[in-house]
Amino acid sequence: MSLESAFQYVFDVICKLHLENKNISVATVRNSMTTKAPLPVITKAIASFKENPEQYLSVYQPTEAPEEKTQVEVNVNPKPELEERVKQLEQQVAFLTEQLAKLTS
Repeated sequence: MSLESAFQYVFDVICKLHLENKNISVATVRNSMTTKAPLPVITKAIASFKENPEQYLSVYQPTEAPEEKTQVEVNVNPKPELEERVKQLEQQVAFLTEQLAKLTS
């Protein structure tokens, strides 16, 4: 994560916490983050936000949180083509293992 994107991410978290009427501190910001950011970035962002919160809130646009994941349906029965491919690969591994054993003995 670049320094610029880290600052942007931290400011997004800070603005979100502020709009939720939560206390802005290093601990609350770090606990609300899904991606880690360097501590100096967090402390500088908090200090800047506390000096002039309206500046950051005026440009803040809530986005979907990265932790919100869409549910993915898992196919329990793999495709028959995949099963056949696995069998072929297992046969190739066995053959190559035999060939390697012959060459090394």
